[in-house]
Amino acid sequence: MLENQNLMMPAWGQGKRVLNWAKDGSSIYYLLNKQGTVSLNQLDLETKTSKTINTDDFSLLEQPTLAPDGS
Repeated sequence: MLENQNLMMPAWGQGKRVLNWAKDGSSIYYLLNKQGTVSLNQLDLETKTSKTINTDDFSLLEQPTLAPDGS
């Protein structure tokens, strides 16, 4: 599903993450690095489709973490 994709810059510190499971387990939120631009994406595990989540143009995206309520 995510073959040949660069999920993020190299993790120089231990414990860095590039993905996080949705609370209901139906999708994965992940960071994708394309030519130095990082975007937040959601992969729907049932349909195997991925979409980019709109973020501010100047956001620094690192280590995605969902709130306990799944938001």
